Amino acid sequence: MNFKKIIRAWSVFAEQPVGKKLIRFFRTVLVIGIFVFLVYQLHKIGWLAIIKALPVNPWFYLLFLLAYLALPVSEQFIYRLSLNFTFWEGFKVFMIKKILNVDVVAYSGEAYFFAWGKKHLDVSDKYLFNVVKDNNIISSFASTLTAIILLSVLTYLGQINFLDFITISHTTIITIGVLVLVVLFLAIYFRKRIIAFDTLTAIKIFGIHELRIITVYGLEILMCVAALPEIPVNIWFTFLAIKVISSRIPFLPSQDILLLGIYAKVTELYHIPQAEIMAVYLMITALGKVLNLILYSIFQIKPQKSS
Repeated sequence: MNFKKIIRAWSVFAEQPVGKKLIRFFRTVLVIGIFVFLVYQLHKIGWLAIIKALPVNPWFYLLFLLAYLALPVSEQFIYRLSLNFTFWEGFKVFMIKKILNVDVVAYSGEAYFFAWGKKHLDVSDKYLFNVVKDNNIISSFASTLTAIILLSVLTYLGQINFLDFITISHTTIITIGVLVLVVLFLAIYFRKRIIAFDTLTAIKIFGIHELRIITVYGLEILMCVAALPEIPVNIWFTFLAIKVISSRIPFLPSQDILLLGIYAKVTELYHIPQAEIMAVYLMITALGKVLNLILYSIFQIKPQKSS
């Protein structure tokens, strides 16, 4: 059986009631397993020590809020290049889109936005589909390109600690950089066969995505430094690198919770302040979950029509 037949058979199975139930079951088991792994790691560190080490610097919380809002705000500028909607409409729909992608499953936010657009935007389904598709292609390309360049630069500068276990030569790093440039050239050359946007619009969208990604990464490093200035910056770059790598794995459930477990293991391996570092990342995750819940609840409340 070749690969295409396997994919086709899996697609058919996944659409069947039995297939949906099995997928849901295994996904639930995986999420529970990730949660148990995290609880075990945190228990070894000590819950009281973690609570005492929670960040108190107000700059930490301000920087977190800026990073949290970066995606929905940037998507306002991106999607308004090709669609018409008010700022408040956009803020609500892009916040819900982000929440669904983070807390439900990857690309469920895109499905929500497409359904919303069909109902509220005066455009054809084909045009709307192309807008969503092209934006996701450009976003994925920008994220992957940034991840490769960032990891290459940090490796070259010796800022990623977990690579102590892996030997990577400068020649390998240069080779990866050349391959990235080749892929970038091919993507630009065959652009018209991949996306429907004109070149200028595609460049604008790519630029906004790059600015947003770099800004968020920078804010996350500044957040950690604000919370624990005594920790060397290369430690935070190590955790950022782990996050960047995991973000390139599609359909990974409960990614933020899984990352917390991995971070706990890394602090153990490197004998660095476990409670303090885990308190920072626990607060980042908890704040994100709480804000997601509050905003999603607010945006889902429909105003009562006056009689």
